Amino acid sequence: MSEVHNKKVIVIVDAYTGGKYLVPAFQAIGYKVIHIESPFTPSYFNQDQEFTRRTCDRTIIYNFSYGELLETLNEYSIKAIIAGSEGAVELADTLNNEFELPFSNDIELSMARRDKYAMQEAIKKAGVASIDQAMVTSTSELSDWLAGRDDWPVVLKPLKSAATDGVSICHSESQALDAFHNIMGKNDVFGAPNTSVLCQEFLEGAEYVVNGIARDNGFFFTDLFESRKRFVDGNPIYDEQILRYVNDECYHELSDYTQVACQALGLRNGAFHAEVMLTKRGPVLIEVGARIAGGADPYIIEETLGHSQVSKLVDAIVRPEVFDGSIHQLQSRNTISHKKAAYVYMLSPKSGCVLEDPLPALKNIKGVVSAKYHYDIGDIQNKTIDLLTAPGAITVIEKDSQTLFETIAKVRETEQTFYDKGLGEVSKTPETGRDLASLVRDTIQTFPWYGEINQVDINRPFTISDLPLIDEAVLTEHYYHADHQFESMDIYLTSGTTSGKRKRISYVPSDQDIYLQQRKDIIQNFCGNSYKTACADLGTGHAAATAGEIFRLMGCETELIDFTRPIAEHIKVLNRINPEIFFTMPMILDALIATGELKATPKKIIVVGDVASLDWQKKVALFFGIRVNDILDLFGSIEIGSIAFFNHEIGKYQFDDYILPEVIDANTLYSEVSYNGPGEVLLLTSFARSSFPAVRFVTNDLIEGFDHIEHKGKTIYVFDRCLGRYSGEFKHGEKVNLSDITAAIAKHAPYKAYDLDDTKGALVIRIADPDLNQSQIDSIKKELMERNPDIAEMILSGLVGDIEVVCVSESEIRCAVSKRRYKS
Repeated sequence: MSEVHNKKVIVIVDAYTGGKYLVPAFQAIGYKVIHIESPFTPSYFNQDQEFTRRTCDRTIIYNFSYGELLETLNEYSIKAIIAGSEGAVELADTLNNEFELPFSNDIELSMARRDKYAMQEAIKKAGVASIDQAMVTSTSELSDWLAGRDDWPVVLKPLKSAATDGVSICHSESQALDAFHNIMGKNDVFGAPNTSVLCQEFLEGAEYVVNGIARDNGFFFTDLFESRKRFVDGNPIYDEQILRYVNDECYHELSDYTQVACQALGLRNGAFHAEVMLTKRGPVLIEVGARIAGGADPYIIEETLGHSQVSKLVDAIVRPEVFDGSIHQLQSRNTISHKKAAYVYMLSPKSGCVLEDPLPALKNIKGVVSAKYHYDIGDIQNKTIDLLTAPGAITVIEKDSQTLFETIAKVRETEQTFYDKGLGEVSKTPETGRDLASLVRDTIQTFPWYGEINQVDINRPFTISDLPLIDEAVLTEHYYHADHQFESMDIYLTSGTTSGKRKRISYVPSDQDIYLQQRKDIIQNFCGNSYKTACADLGTGHAAATAGEIFRLMGCETELIDFTRPIAEHIKVLNRINPEIFFTMPMILDALIATGELKATPKKIIVVGDVASLDWQKKVALFFGIRVNDILDLFGSIEIGSIAFFNHEIGKYQFDDYILPEVIDANTLYSEVSYNGPGEVLLLTSFARSSFPAVRFVTNDLIEGFDHIEHKGKTIYVFDRCLGRYSGEFKHGEKVNLSDITAAIAKHAPYKAYDLDDTKGALVIRIADPDLNQSQIDSIKKELMERNPDIAEMILSGLVGDIEVVCVSESEIRCAVSKRRYKS
């Protein structure tokens, strides 16, 4: 169906936060709304952006081609152009001037309505009370300004940002210099670089938000809030905003001053959102935004006062005579009885992983009319350091002030309960002391390439799911073969890649110390303090290299068995020393038992490096005459170190305190292979690794039953069992990279399909080639041995089974998925 009309349209630039409510408000009375999107949209506007794209009659993406934008807008008869959020003010002013629309503001003062330095200079010039200030571009200019001041503290902030972004209260010159460096060179919340810093005197007094609408220099004040703030790490953050209005003592003084300040800034038409400090010398403007108040729900003001900025802006544009009449009614209303309302901003004292939804409990509090929480279960919620990192907001409406504050107290009590029980610690250990943002920041500093692949602004709220995956392709390009220059580092080698080079994994002393302490604590908690002899038979790799030190820390006399020696010598050593604690790999233990010569009777068995199902543990316990609880299955990797252990008390694998785990659907990672099994691919973020980019590392381990539970008074991450490895690598004593297998087959049995099987304790490569000859089989095995020398040594010593290459029919090939398959 086609439509022709000559209606005037409403154009809104960046209709986000409070501005998004303007879209349906104008559409409800028949106006079509054209939305212009600025080139940069902050990530926390994403939901609002989706909303406006769905609801607006047309969306125009502005890509700095001003001529094209004008050409597009010329198709319409425009009634008004409105700034929907702070970053839109300059473009809206420019367009209003271009189209010579009557509902517009003084274009010559447009910069003063956005740039906070120019704003104060403009009202000062007009004789309006202002803030003592300076704009600086260097530390020397900052020091010169500070030298001329007697009063502390001072305020430093960006010139054009919003929502307390970058605002610092500084009590000394060193703090001011730190704040300067924190602002300069970074982008503000709207994506623009900060090329200078605003320095201002610190105003003392009660802070207020004054909102309203102007039309032809007539001002209607829609609402007035007292802003209560608290200081966190020396910086102010919003606590609550309490609705005040006409009958409050401060109303006329604040509204009269705000009107004069707005007029000094050439703001005579449209919405305004002013922040004013009521000081001993009277009201002083902090700043004003020439737009709808951000984040404000018009329902609250409509419910309590019978109007809002949204409804009054519609009146000012569409029904000017009604608007003018309401100004007269407001001015003649000396007393007014209205409900009491408040915005309560959530203030998280810590960063943590969200374990439950706080909204149901908040919603059940009488007087709470709305509650918003910005995170989902499993997300990492940041500590609150400014308005943008407030995890949510709650709106309260009550009949009187006493009841209002009683309800706010209940909200705060419920909120604190959520932080105590519903927010799990990201890092539970004082040794690391890092939250997610600092971990990402440190990773970028250590590995500059990570900063290139990570597009997340870590100075703004983000969740772990926003960060990129660190998979084998990324590590092969940037890490495994890089020449890292860490001081006093240890290098561990693992299997090769498509380049034919063995992977190099670095451990600096701090990494090693944390790993040793964590593994030692787990093992000692499992073994107790009564056992004094231990033996480690672990093949090669990081676990083997550190086992002796772990047992030494436990005070054990320890024997390490060289994996290159024949299996008979392993048996001889074990039978001779008969260790109380035996630390080995499941495949090695299977090979030792299979000889029929093992006479040692360890009291505690610890295994690592391969899947050890509960059924397997029971069989091993039966062989040695011990309880299944006397077997400890450790889960780790050379990249991450210690990851998890099987906790017999809860019957699940428990992740280490340093680890933040996630799971992801295998088909999301590897779309070329259809996987319908019960497992999910494990992702790991470690707060204990500094010489490896352990942020969302794709382990390629398939785990089942991933969850979090309460155990001994704390929340822990758990999983039921590991199903083996999916794609990428295949475990056979040590990791065999699938690219090595693929390369060997491509070279010696080209174009043939294959799959892998290790259900019988040996690596079996099944190739769909009925004509496969022994020479090809030998060449494939030889190629793999050369690419993986440690595995070759373990096979030669008899510790793991030989690699088998067999031919099958095309129909027998299952898939390209490599995973261990155990019956449970």
